Amino acid sequence: MNDVLMGWLTKIISQIRQVSRQTTVKIGMALNGRTLPNIDVNYFALAFIDKHNRSSPIHLGWQPIGGNDLSFSNWTRFPIYKCDFGQDRAKNFKLSSMECDGLILILPTMTDDEIELRITLQTEHAKLLLSTLV
Repeated sequence: MNDVLMGWLTKIISQIRQVSRQTTVKIGMALNGRTLPNIDVNYFALAFIDKHNRSSPIHLGWQPIGGNDLSFSNWTRFPIYKCDFGQDRAKNFKLSSMECDGLILILPTMTDDEIELRITLQTEHAKLLLSTLV
């Protein structure tokens, strides 16, 4: 479902931004929240990565802010509404305001069959997106 959502949002936002059809729009995704396999420290690939990690600079594969590209982060599997912070479970979850262009957060809600989208765009693009969706 999230792949379809990401593709659909990328298409609509690219149209709103008036990105030509010949332009490649890259999508960045957060991967550090995923479950990783248990790998022994003696695993060969770790030594290979460690050796080559320092041999070349790391470059982002996409332009996360101010370009045509988009960044997605999916938090729907993080059990924020099931966490007890000492005074019962969370009843509301909000992120602080942030100024960026092209960051899309897919957030959980209190019900399992809904999600919340937090989409950051330039003001004129956000207004056009809102009028397209409503």
